[in-house]
Amino acid sequence: MSGVARYSGEPQSEYGYLRYRVLALLSLTYAFSVADRFLLGILLPHIKEELSLNDSLLGLLSGAAFALFYATLGIPIARLADRYSRKFII
Repeated sequence: MSGVARYSGEPQSEYGYLRYRVLALLSLTYAFSVADRFLLGILLPHIKEELSLNDSLLGLLSGAAFALFYATLGIPIARLADRYSRKFII
């Protein structure tokens, strides 16, 4: 079994570092996604004061409208992103 390559823990080529870069990029993207969800919750008191909203309207803004937007537009935007330039979609 001397012909079998053993994994030494070090990347064997320049592509070994690519997986760590991709992992870091995906982790950063996920962190921004989580921060985006919390950002609206942090800003709700200021939005309520600025727009003079009651609690019901504020609940609709942060709950139902947010979920409806993602549920109805998420799939069509994803299909467009697969077919056309992502720069155009953004």
